[in-house]
Amino acid sequence: MRISLCTSLLACSLVMANGHQAPIRPSVGSSVGAPLAVERADQLLKQSNFVFIGTVVQTHASNLSSVPGSQQTTLVRVDRVLHGASILADSLGHVITVRSERAMNHKVGQTSTFFLNVDTYGESLCGMEMGRFTQQPGDDVRHAQMVADARLQGEDRDLAVRIRTSDQVVKGRVVRIEPAEVEERESEHAAMWKRAVVEVDTVIKGQPGTRTVTFFFPSSQDRVWMDAPRFAVGQEGVWLLHAKPKDFSRKAEMIPGLTALDPKDFQRPEQRERMQRLANNR
Repeated sequence: MRISLCTSLLACSLVMANGHQAPIRPSVGSSVGAPLAVERADQLLKQSNFVFIGTVVQTHASNLSSVPGSQQTTLVRVDRVLHGASILADSLGHVITVRSERAMNHKVGQTSTFFLNVDTYGESLCGMEMGRFTQQPGDDVRHAQMVADARLQGEDRDLAVRIRTSDQVVKGRVVRIEPAEVEERESEHAAMWKRAVVEVDTVIKGQPGTRTVTFFFPSSQDRVWMDAPRFAVGQEGVWLLHAKPKDFSRKAEMIPGLTALDPKDFQRPEQRERMQRLANNR
């Protein structure tokens, strides 16, 4: 559920990578700009791998030897990480280089929520600014919520696609794990398939009244399968099951049944209502 942002978010301005400012205005029939702001943040998230609240410490400068300082570069201190992989989150408290295709209008001391596509690593990090929301006092909490709402919106969109392409979606508990008699060529990348039997208590997608489902998953720790979820007896959750998945090309085509190979294919049991909602909206 999207959480409403406070009206004062209207005071913020969205600064695009080209340096122009676009005021956040309410959508027609709305008294606040929150929905529009979340939609814009969602768009920027699609282009960014690092989102953080930061403070400008120096303009026309860089702290990477491979990126010369210019009117297109700015040094920014990372004050709070809102989105990004662990290697990026580790930059909390550090000063990184933000660059743009055009001259920037950053001001020293200005705090903003930055949407970056980090693509250069060295003594520090450097990324292209896809956009930013400038901040007024107290906006950090509202911006953090805005980004969280946008992330949830994006996750829902991805999950909806995963549900739409699945053959069955069920909630239940693993009651048995056993070796799967699947012939594989000897290889360091062999999946070492196992078979899981789930006792179903809710059918979200599939044949109503289904009591149990059986599916296959890799037990190998090889890099080819490192992202695939593993399961254990007693584990409860929601499974998005696929027949003949395309995730791993021919490596999974040999499986004579359902699989759950993507991290999104397993959700915690408390996500049932969310999965049901997304399945109903497909």
